[in-house]
Amino acid sequence: MHSDIRHSWLHHTWHRPDGRYYCCSLQQNLFQEWVLIRRWGVIHSRHGGAMEMLCRDYEDGLRQLEIVVKRRKQRGYLSDNSGI
Repeated sequence: MHSDIRHSWLHHTWHRPDGRYYCCSLQQNLFQEWVLIRRWGVIHSRHGGAMEMLCRDYEDGLRQLEIVVKRRKQRGYLSDNSGI
């Protein structure tokens, strides 16, 4: 089994004072393809959703993640990750 992972998996989370949250992960699936996984919802609620997007490569995933980071800031979400 080939286990050469050239790039690190990434995970970011955000929240808003009104209880909304957003999580985004860039990781590889079982076929070693890079996937951007987004999850969102409201704390203490069963309402929410998830979406997976297949990326061409790691760099494409980073570009898509940067778009998500920018959008979360524009919408008033606070980062739960240090240095972001």
